[in-house]
This record gives sequence, structure tokens and C-alpha cells, in this order.
Amino acid sequence: MALEVECPNCGHPYKVKDELAGRKMRCRECSAVISVPAADDDFDLADEELVEEAPKRRARSAGLPAPSPAKPKKDKSRKKSQSGMSTTTKVVLGLAASGLVCVLLCCGWGYWVVSRFRHQIAGDVPVPAGQTFDQWRAGFQTKLIKVGPAPQEYDLETPPTNVQEILYPSAGRILKAWVYRPPGVEDPRPALVFFHGGFAFGSGDLLETCVPFMDAGYVVMAPMLRGENGNPGNYELFLGEVDDARAATQWLAQQPYVEKGRIYTFGHSIGGGVSAVLGLLNDVPIRHSGSSGGLYDHTTFLAWQIDQTVPFENTPAERSVRLLLGHVNHLQHHHYAYIGTEDEGFHDSAESMQQEAGAAEKLTVKMIPGDHFTSFDPAIRDYLQIAEQDRALTAPIDTAP
Repeated sequence: MALEVECPNCGHPYKVKDELAGRKMRCRECSAVISVPAADDDFDLADEELVEEAPKRRARSAGLPAPSPAKPKKDKSRKKSQSGMSTTTKVVLGLAASGLVCVLLCCGWGYWVVSRFRHQIAGDVPVPAGQTFDQWRAGFQTKLIKVGPAPQEYDLETPPTNVQEILYPSAGRILKAWVYRPPGVEDPRPALVFFHGGFAFGSGDLLETCVPFMDAGYVVMAPMLRGENGNPGNYELFLGEVDDARAATQWLAQQPYVEKGRIYTFGHSIGGGVSAVLGLLNDVPIRHSGSSGGLYDHTTFLAWQIDQTVPFENTPAERSVRLLLGHVNHLQHHHYAYIGTEDEGFHDSAESMQQEAGAAEKLTVKMIPGDHFTSFDPAIRDYLQIAEQDRALTAPIDTAP
């Protein structure tokens, strides 16, 4: 018997297996934590006692209609999980049984120990000795168990004045992007490559979300990645899409209206995860990168498998090659990660990454008041200030490939 639940943050409905009753899962649309009620509970989806997040909000930013996510089809060939209990639950219960949790928490550093142990159990896979992350990733062969486009519906929209739909090449594919150019400006301008949240691009992802950078006179590019908005290619979830992100950034760096050495990337939610992993790759012509609500960890993929959002064979290596977690010391550029104070699903992974080798030099985590959505506007404005300070303090550098 399936239980029907709804994300308290964005309202996306789910049907989950009854063995998950009383446990938690993460929303594939917005990453909020969903508490699955006990099977024998009489519950109301609006009952605040069943949620840990703020009252229900819709997935799109203020003034934008929420997209209608495509409901993934059930894959009958997928093997059932051997246990309905999450890895985190197993670890915590095991530690609690031995009394170790209480001792560690009393010492003040137990939260971090439990967090790191959890990630190790989930399967952090390090880059092989003598290789860069990019080299390891380039030789990695993903095993997709679901082949097809990204799991979200989209609208065919026409770009407005000052915005052009362009085509950029990536791995033998021709993909779409929207590019905004400040009107009446002849000189090359600094640029932002923005990666949208969710699994489809909408006009609001550029025209409303990126207003601070547009008002500041930046060129802004919003790429659509493989499998999105009618683009060719298969949905891979943070793997091939990151290759497309690199290709889009390289394309923008070659344009005469862009100030060379003054390109930045930023993303929200899923796009934040893309921007974070992009910072690990070579030949990306950017000064630094940023993200809002995008520091994903292994448990994200384990939770998303419940709703069949994960298209690959869900192994530790497949997850690790798609994450910044465990690879912070391989960052090629500084990454600024913004996390909402109420966006608790990312607090654990953010803390873990801050403890990694090289984090002090390569990663800055900033806590912003708000949840997954309300923290975004102040985050992108803060990142704009960082970009402006960077432009003021350093001379342009030609980083075009």
C-alpha cells in the first residue's frame, strides 16, 4: 500500500512505499525534508505536526507560476531496496545503541563525527592518487538505468528584447541558451552564467532571477543543458550536464562583447549543484563560482531514488563523481556556497565540506536568513558584491580557452 505525502515546501505530491512510514525523505524538486507519517496515523497533509519545514510554499520564485513536473514513470526493472531504513538512520541507531552518541555530543564535536561517519558509510569515493578530479571524471563510465529527457515539463518561450536565444556546442550536441546583453553598451562587459533550479528552464530563471546582475550591466547567459527544454541528450543528473555547463562558459568567453577574465557562475538548487561541481573541472574560464542551496551529498541521491529521480546505478562511485563533497581540495576556483538558515537539508553537507582539506582556501560557506527559496535573493545580491569587489581589486586576465 502506497502512502500519499506532499512536500511542505513546494507542494509536490509523492506516493511512497509503506515501509518508509515514520521516516524522512528529501523532495526531488526543492530538496526540502519531508516527514512520512506512520502508516497507522490519521493525518492531514496540512497538519503542521507532520512537517519540519516552514509552511507550504510553491516552487517558483514570487510572481512566477510553478512548473508542472513530469511524473516519472515507474521502472519495473529497478531492484527494490534491501531495506526501507536509510543509511543515516542505521548509523544513528547503531551509535545510539552503544551510547556513543551521548558521549560525543557531550564533547561538543559529536555532530561532526556522526556527520562524517554517515558520509563514509554512504560511500565517499576519493579521486585516485596521482589524478585530478577532472581526469578521474573523464575516465568514468556512468551506467544509466533510465534513458531519456529531464523529468520536468517545459514551455516553448520566445526571448524578449535584449535577450537572444543562441546555440552552443557540447560533446557533439547543439544546445540552447538565452543570453542577455545590456542595451546601448558597446564595450565588453563582465558576465554571469546562471544555472537554473529544477530540471527545466523558464523565462523567469533569467528575467527575474538574474535582475541584480542585469541591472549592474553584466552579460547574463542562462544555458539549457542536455535533455532539457527539447535539447538532445539524456538526463544524467550532475554528470553530463556539468560538461554542458563548461561548454556554455567556454562559448561565452569567446564572445567579443564579454570582458575576458571577468566571467562568474551561479546557480540555485539543482543549478547550484551544477555550479559547485563545475568548479572542480579544468579549462573553465571563470574567476570563481557560487551556489544557493546546492551543496548536495550522498543522502540526496538515496532519497531521490524513492521517487525514481536518479537515472543512474546508485553506487558510491556514481554519486561521488557528481558531488563537490569529498573533493573540495580539487576545486580549481574558489566557490561561494550560500545556505538558508531554514534550509536544514543542506546544513550537514555544508559543515562536512568545511572540514575537508583545502576548504579554507577554496570554499566559503555563507548562511543566509530564510529557506530554500527566500534565501536566494539575498544570496545572489551578496555574490554580486563579491564579483564587483573582484573586478575592482584585480586586473583583467585573459582566461579564454
